[in-house]
Amino acid sequence: MSRLVLTLVLLLLSLTTLVLGSLDRRGGHHGHNHAARTPTTTSPEIRSRQLTREELVRRHNAVTSRTTNTCPADPLPSQKCSCPNLTFCSGLCYDLGVTNSHCGSCSTACSPEQTCCSGNCKNLHTDSSSCGACGRACTGGKICCGGTCVDASSSCDNCGSCGLKCTNGKSCCAGSCKGSSDFQSDNNNCGSCGHTCPSGTTCCGGTCKSSSLFQSDCDNCGACGVKCTGGKTCCGGTCKASSDFSSDNNNCGSCGTRCGTGKTCCGGTCKSSSLFDSDNNNCGSCGNKCGSGQTCCGGQCKSSTLFQSDNNNCGSCGNKCTNGKTCCGGTCKSSSEFGSDCDNCGSCGNKCTNGKTCCGGSCKSTSDFTSDDDNCGSCGNKCGVGKTCCGGTCKSSSLFQTDSNNCGKCGNKCTNGKTCCGGTCGAASELNDCDNCGSCGNKCTNGKECCGGTCKASSDFSSDSDNCGRCGNKCGSGKTCCNGECKSTTLFQSDCEHCGACGNKCTNGKTCCGGACKDFSSDKDNCGTCGNKCTGSKTCSGGRCK
Repeated sequence: MSRLVLTLVLLLLSLTTLVLGSLDRRGGHHGHNHAARTPTTTSPEIRSRQLTREELVRRHNAVTSRTTNTCPADPLPSQKCSCPNLTFCSGLCYDLGVTNSHCGSCSTACSPEQTCCSGNCKNLHTDSSSCGACGRACTGGKICCGGTCVDASSSCDNCGSCGLKCTNGKSCCAGSCKGSSDFQSDNNNCGSCGHTCPSGTTCCGGTCKSSSLFQSDCDNCGACGVKCTGGKTCCGGTCKASSDFSSDNNNCGSCGTRCGTGKTCCGGTCKSSSLFDSDNNNCGSCGNKCGSGQTCCGGQCKSSTLFQSDNNNCGSCGNKCTNGKTCCGGTCKSSSEFGSDCDNCGSCGNKCTNGKTCCGGSCKSTSDFTSDDDNCGSCGNKCGVGKTCCGGTCKSSSLFQTDSNNCGKCGNKCTNGKTCCGGTCGAASELNDCDNCGSCGNKCTNGKECCGGTCKASSDFSSDSDNCGRCGNKCGSGKTCCNGECKSTTLFQSDCEHCGACGNKCTNGKTCCGGACKDFSSDKDNCGTCGNKCTGSKTCSGGRCK
């Protein structure tokens, strides 16, 4: 009995909770008064009753979902969705995998031409992964056009891309609209779509042809459609005239005739290259003809006069001068022969004229032998060490130091009474240096210096009024040189050191007076001072007149 009563109480409580939940939802939808649904008390009793009611509502919705396969859009009072696959967005519960206004997230909305597929906005008209419906993928390289998977490689309505139609009788081949002319030269679609030319062949006129045919086909020479005209022949893929075969080493005289190693095609005939070295009609190259007075030598047209001086072809083609010889007048000559040959002096053809002589390869006149150290007086007469050629005679170099006719060098003559000294012409007055004092070679020694052509010691300058203190320092009028200084003669009247004359010193208490040393203590004429005379019968005693 008690068990039955408990069951009835629980059932009544459940019904009460469902009615209250329904009233709460109606109040929320009509009035949008969310604050009204929020409890104004936090007492444990009310909070316990609210949680119990929400749990019952959740269980009820779960049972309804399992029986009807739908989930209610209205959230629970705690703003949670009943079904786990729904998400609360802006007051309602949504399936973000299929809802266009909330696709993938609450804030993502699909555009009008898009549909929400598994949480991604997709255009079912053009999306190859969802073509016409979500998840319907195009396979085999097909693309989605208008919600249908099509093969763009062959569809004439969608050739290469959606909506590109082939017109004017063209067909869709490999995604491109092609006319009949396109199949004439396409190696991948030769004659028809998909017909590929094998390796070594080329599509020409809609037929696969061997590439070797283009080497000799006059209608397709080198490439499809290239025609040889004007009587030309297709050879090696090139249209050639008959004249082209006259000098082509690979096609000499005819197509394919190849000249071997060391041969050249000339006039349509293979000729040995060595023939061009001496062939006057083909000198050096085919058709190069030597003119009048010329000879083909070594592949070059040479004037006959060149053989007179060409060291490689002296006198005739190929005659080479060796051992340092030079070709002169068509003959090989040694260098020594040009040393004395007046017709070829120094070089071929250099003639000595006006009575000159060839000496050492140079044309020399008689005057050239007067000063040439290597040819002094005559060709080959060489002056030895320390000698110089002067007037055609080898002279010792020391002679030029004192020879007034050849002073310093040959022919330098001293004039105007000058003398050659040390290889320089100078007047006698110029012989005033310590090596040539007064005369050439007179050397001043022992510290003396040359002054006025005389070697003087330093003491000589102490009393020489012409050279007082130093050479050339002359004392003027009224002065005398004393101890190397010019002094006025009046000083000697009263200078006790030089009284009357330089160096005359007054001693024994005497004083210089009037150029004489006087005793002022007893001198009647200079008593006490110079010039003080005692008169009458007075005498000087103790420097006083008494």
